[in-house]
Amino acid sequence: MPLTPRPAGDCELDLVSLGECMVRLSPPGHGRIEFAKMMEVWVGGGEYNVAYALARWGLRTGWIGGLVDNPIGRIILNHAHSAPMDTRHVVNTPYDGVGHVARIGLNFTEVGAGPRASVTLYDRGHSATSKIKPRDVDWH
Repeated sequence: MPLTPRPAGDCELDLVSLGECMVRLSPPGHGRIEFAKMMEVWVGGGEYNVAYALARWGLRTGWIGGLVDNPIGRIILNHAHSAPMDTRHVVNTPYDGVGHVARIGLNFTEVGAGPRASVTLYDRGHSATSKIKPRDVDWH
């Protein structure tokens, strides 16, 4: 079956991506996680990053993923809206106060220096995006 894309002028968005977005916590500079007194906050994830970068270049993009309705989820939304990216189809899960129902995935990254490679530790179990079902998104 051949793929026949519609002309860009007939589409509301140039690209919509679907995937997880996480919050990365990193010690400043080339610091080590186990000695960190503070962490820098970064937002990202493969599919999210593509939509964000293309929005910064002027394309009309949207991102669909799962978030939790708490301050961590709003970090991601605020970052997306700064591009600007369309987030109207993001699936927001109410915050249960603990993260039993869903949570925002985290990763902790040390940026390498010289012979020491970068190190990333993922903490993304039970993420809001992993809980999305097809019926949760209005695909129209």
